[in-house]
Amino acid sequence: MEKEASPPLLVTLWALLGLHIALLYFTLDSFTGLLNAQGHPLGADFITYWAASHLTQFGSPTDAYDAATLLAAEKLVAPVNMPHTGWFYPPQFLLMVYPLAYMNYALAYAAFSVVGLLLYLGAFSKLTRGHGLLILAVAFPSLFLNITSGQNGLITVSLAALSLYYLEKKPALAGALMGLLCIKPQLLLLFPLMMLWTQNWRALTAFFISSIVFAGLATMALGTAIWPAFLSGLKIAKTYLETDIPLERMPTVFALVRQIEGSLAWAYGLHALIAALAVITLLATWRLSQQAAVRGTALIAATLLISPYLFDYDLVWQILPILWLYQLGKKTGWLSGERAILVITWSLLLYVKLGLYLLTGKVVLIGAAINLALLWIAYRRARHAF
Repeated sequence: MEKEASPPLLVTLWALLGLHIALLYFTLDSFTGLLNAQGHPLGADFITYWAASHLTQFGSPTDAYDAATLLAAEKLVAPVNMPHTGWFYPPQFLLMVYPLAYMNYALAYAAFSVVGLLLYLGAFSKLTRGHGLLILAVAFPSLFLNITSGQNGLITVSLAALSLYYLEKKPALAGALMGLLCIKPQLLLLFPLMMLWTQNWRALTAFFISSIVFAGLATMALGTAIWPAFLSGLKIAKTYLETDIPLERMPTVFALVRQIEGSLAWAYGLHALIAALAVITLLATWRLSQQAAVRGTALIAATLLISPYLFDYDLVWQILPILWLYQLGKKTGWLSGERAILVITWSLLLYVKLGLYLLTGKVVLIGAAINLALLWIAYRRARHAF
């Protein structure tokens, strides 16, 4: 069977792309200067990136990890009327955003968004070449969430996509790209584990070299004091997770338990149980199947299940299982329930979330349930091959 998208699907996706572009336009048009009616800045999360860059250039890099100093730098842009989270990223990402404060805030936000979008388009053009499926990725609602929030999901998903694309063709390049994912450590953990599990020594070696070089560059540029500051900031991140984090934006088992008034012990315990089951299922799937699409789907789904600290914009990673499973379904036939799960996954961050809100009156993000479903699909595909 052909792997290209069907004409009805293409028409639907192009129509939805137009709708999403219109929504993006009206969202940006609602700002007066750098603020919207709620007092939130343009690219609400991006203000932290710009502030961290400003402090690194005009103060000390370690200032980025001090919540009060970071907030003062954010107020250079706008009188921020939003919950303040802090800078919890490793020094490698601080090095990456360092140039931003050379530009004014609006220009820096635009440049960051364009770079992320170009990386995303380049990566997914390569993954979908010849199959007419790029529109599936371009119209994906999570892409627009990353742009409006000024987040780094387009960068991280592009690195993940390219590293898995090159894994069999050029394992050293794949490993080097994986090493760059250390800008978001909670999304990196399972990649080297699977290289070890499959004894892909070339990729694993390149991963370690890339990670060490990136860390070394960050240390040379920012100073050795940056690492204790980063580790100290992780304690603040844990407190934030347990006390003041917006649970409705978190697609995790931990967040779902907390939203139904479960205790911290129950939230951590159930999350750890599901994370362990996800890793075991991932290992079993990679043992059973040699198909890159099946392996990739399991890896991405498990990655999005293991960390309690995950936000809605990170679900842009789900576009990878969507693409892989769609191509598998068109090529080898569909298993029961697969198409429905893919539609729900693609629609999750806008249409499903809105529908649940209209039904329940609450914002509920069922990302963890969807990731479990994707992992189950991958494992079932692996078993079905026998």
